[in-house]
Amino acid sequence: ESWCHISIAPSTWVATMPYILPQQRIVRRPFLSVESITYADPETGTITTVDPATYQVGKARQMCGQVRIGNDAGDWPDAAERQDAFTMTVKTGWPLDESSKPIIPPDLIHGIMMTVAHLDTNRGDTNPSGGHPANTVYGATHSSAAPIIPALAQALLAPFRYQALYIG
Repeated sequence: ESWCHISIAPSTWVATMPYILPQQRIVRRPFLSVESITYADPETGTITTVDPATYQVGKARQMCGQVRIGNDAGDWPDAAERQDAFTMTVKTGWPLDESSKPIIPPDLIHGIMMTVAHLDTNRGDTNPSGGHPANTVYGATHSSAAPIIPALAQALLAPFRYQALYIG
Protein backbone atom coordinates (compact mmCIF):
# COMPACT_ATOMS: atom_id res chain seq x y z
CA GLU A 1 0.00 0.00 0.00
CA SER A 2 2.73 2.46 0.91
CA TRP A 3 4.91 1.83 -2.14
CA CYS A 4 1.99 2.13 -4.57
CA HIS A 5 0.05 4.76 -2.58
CA ILE A 6 -3.17 2.73 -2.73
CA SER A 7 -5.66 1.21 -0.31
CA ILE A 8 -6.11 -2.50 -0.85
CA ALA A 9 -8.86 -2.92 1.76
CA PRO A 10 -11.96 -0.74 1.59
CA SER A 11 -11.21 2.43 3.56
CA THR A 12 -12.90 5.63 4.63
CA TRP A 13 -10.77 8.79 4.83
CA VAL A 14 -11.71 12.10 6.41
CA ALA A 15 -9.83 15.23 5.33
CA THR A 16 -10.14 18.53 7.17
CA MET A 17 -9.02 21.73 5.52
CA PRO A 18 -9.27 25.50 6.06
CA TYR A 19 -10.63 26.03 2.53
CA ILE A 20 -11.55 24.01 -0.53
CA LEU A 21 -10.56 24.78 -4.11
CA PRO A 22 -13.18 25.11 -6.89
CA GLN A 23 -11.76 21.86 -8.28
CA GLN A 24 -10.13 19.46 -5.82
CA ARG A 25 -8.13 16.35 -6.77
CA ILE A 26 -8.45 13.42 -4.37
CA VAL A 27 -5.27 11.37 -4.25
CA ARG A 28 -6.57 8.52 -2.08
CA ARG A 29 -6.61 5.57 -4.44
CA PRO A 30 -8.40 3.71 -5.86
CA PHE A 31 -11.08 6.34 -5.46
CA LEU A 32 -14.66 5.10 -5.04
CA SER A 33 -16.83 7.99 -3.82
CA VAL A 34 -17.24 11.18 -1.85
CA GLU A 35 -19.56 10.35 1.03
CA SER A 36 -20.01 13.92 2.27
CA ILE A 37 -18.59 17.43 2.38
CA THR A 38 -19.31 19.56 5.43
CA TYR A 39 -18.41 23.11 6.42
CA ALA A 40 -18.48 25.24 9.54
CA ASP A 41 -21.00 28.08 9.26
CA PRO A 42 -19.15 31.44 9.50
CA GLU A 43 -21.77 32.95 11.85
CA THR A 44 -22.64 30.12 14.23
CA GLY A 45 -19.88 27.54 13.71
CA THR A 46 -22.56 24.91 13.10
CA ILE A 47 -21.36 22.02 10.96
CA THR A 48 -23.52 21.86 7.82
CA THR A 49 -23.49 19.26 5.05
CA VAL A 50 -23.08 20.62 1.53
CA ASP A 51 -25.92 19.52 -0.74
CA PRO A 52 -24.44 16.89 -3.15
CA ALA A 53 -26.42 18.52 -5.99
CA THR A 54 -24.11 21.56 -5.76
CA TYR A 55 -20.91 19.66 -6.61
CA GLN A 56 -19.80 17.06 -9.12
CA VAL A 57 -17.70 14.02 -8.33
CA GLY A 58 -15.75 12.10 -10.93
CA LYS A 59 -12.79 9.85 -11.51
CA ALA A 60 -9.44 11.26 -12.59
CA ARG A 61 -6.28 9.68 -13.98
CA GLN A 62 -4.30 7.16 -11.95
CA MET A 63 -7.38 5.92 -10.05
CA CYS A 64 -7.76 9.31 -8.30
CA GLY A 65 -10.96 11.20 -7.71
CA GLN A 66 -12.05 14.74 -8.38
CA VAL A 67 -14.69 16.98 -6.89
CA ARG A 68 -15.68 20.36 -8.26
CA ILE A 69 -18.31 22.91 -7.47
CA GLY A 70 -21.14 22.76 -9.95
CA ASN A 71 -23.52 25.52 -8.88
CA ASP A 72 -24.19 28.78 -10.74
CA ALA A 73 -22.27 30.86 -8.21
CA GLY A 74 -19.14 28.84 -8.97
CA ASP A 75 -17.98 28.80 -5.37
CA TRP A 76 -18.28 26.72 -2.22
CA PRO A 77 -20.37 28.06 0.66
CA ASP A 78 -18.76 30.62 2.95
CA ALA A 79 -17.16 28.90 5.92
CA ALA A 80 -15.67 29.93 9.24
CA GLU A 81 -12.01 30.91 9.24
CA ARG A 82 -10.51 27.92 11.01
CA GLN A 83 -8.32 24.92 10.18
CA ASP A 84 -11.24 22.49 10.01
CA ALA A 85 -13.64 24.75 8.11
CA PHE A 86 -14.30 22.02 5.51
CA THR A 87 -14.40 18.26 5.99
CA MET A 88 -14.53 15.77 3.13
CA THR A 89 -15.27 12.07 3.71
CA VAL A 90 -14.01 9.79 0.93
CA LYS A 91 -14.27 6.04 0.33
CA THR A 92 -11.40 4.20 -1.36
CA GLY A 93 -10.59 0.60 -2.22
CA TRP A 94 -11.37 -1.83 -4.98
CA PRO A 95 -14.95 -2.24 -6.23
CA LEU A 96 -16.90 -5.14 -4.75
CA ASP A 97 -18.33 -8.13 -6.60
CA GLU A 98 -21.80 -9.66 -6.01
CA SER A 99 -20.58 -11.40 -2.84
CA SER A 100 -19.11 -8.13 -1.42
CA LYS A 101 -15.52 -9.21 -1.99
CA PRO A 102 -13.10 -6.65 -3.47
CA ILE A 103 -12.09 -7.23 -7.08
CA ILE A 104 -8.30 -6.88 -6.74
CA PRO A 105 -6.26 -7.10 -9.97
CA PRO A 106 -4.27 -10.36 -10.26
CA ASP A 107 -0.94 -8.54 -10.87
CA LEU A 108 -1.38 -6.67 -7.59
CA ILE A 109 -2.05 -9.90 -5.68
CA HIS A 110 0.91 -11.61 -7.36
CA GLY A 111 3.24 -8.69 -6.53
CA ILE A 112 2.19 -8.80 -2.88
CA MET A 113 2.68 -12.57 -2.73
CA MET A 114 6.15 -12.25 -4.29
CA THR A 115 7.09 -9.63 -1.67
CA VAL A 116 5.83 -11.80 1.20
CA ALA A 117 7.77 -14.80 -0.18
CA HIS A 118 10.91 -12.66 -0.46
CA LEU A 119 10.55 -11.43 3.13
CA ASP A 120 9.95 -14.98 4.37
CA THR A 121 13.01 -16.31 2.53
CA ASN A 122 15.20 -13.52 3.93
CA ARG A 123 13.75 -13.30 7.44
CA GLY A 124 17.09 -13.97 9.16
CA ASP A 125 16.30 -16.80 11.56
CA THR A 126 18.03 -19.37 9.36
CA ASN A 127 20.90 -17.15 8.25
CA PRO A 128 24.01 -17.45 10.48
CA SER A 129 24.90 -13.81 9.82
CA GLY A 130 21.64 -12.69 11.48
CA GLY A 131 19.53 -11.77 8.46
CA HIS A 132 19.32 -8.64 6.40
CA PRO A 133 19.07 -5.20 8.06
CA ALA A 134 16.67 -4.03 5.33
CA ASN A 135 14.04 -6.41 6.75
CA THR A 136 13.64 -4.31 9.91
CA VAL A 137 11.78 -1.02 10.16
CA TYR A 138 15.01 0.84 10.88
CA GLY A 139 16.84 -0.98 8.11
CA ALA A 140 14.06 -0.32 5.60
CA THR A 141 14.26 3.43 6.20
CA HIS A 142 18.02 3.83 6.79
CA SER A 143 19.76 1.06 4.89
CA SER A 144 21.48 1.09 1.54
CA ALA A 145 20.74 -2.64 1.21
CA ALA A 146 18.48 -4.12 -1.45
CA PRO A 147 14.86 -2.91 -1.28
CA ILE A 148 12.27 -4.96 0.57
CA ILE A 149 10.10 -5.23 -2.55
CA PRO A 150 12.04 -7.36 -5.04
CA ALA A 151 12.60 -6.06 -8.58
CA LEU A 152 10.20 -8.53 -10.23
CA ALA A 153 7.44 -7.61 -7.78
CA GLN A 154 8.15 -3.90 -8.40
CA ALA A 155 7.67 -4.56 -12.13
CA LEU A 156 4.25 -6.11 -11.45
CA LEU A 157 3.26 -3.31 -9.07
CA ALA A 158 4.56 -0.42 -11.21
CA PRO A 159 1.26 0.18 -13.08
CA PHE A 160 -0.47 0.71 -9.72
CA ARG A 161 2.12 3.16 -8.36
CA TYR A 162 1.12 6.81 -8.15
CA GLN A 163 3.26 9.05 -10.35
CA ALA A 164 3.22 12.72 -9.47
CA LEU A 165 4.85 15.59 -11.32
CA TYR A 166 5.41 18.78 -9.39
CA ILE A 167 6.37 21.94 -11.23
CA GLY A 168 7.52 24.71 -8.99
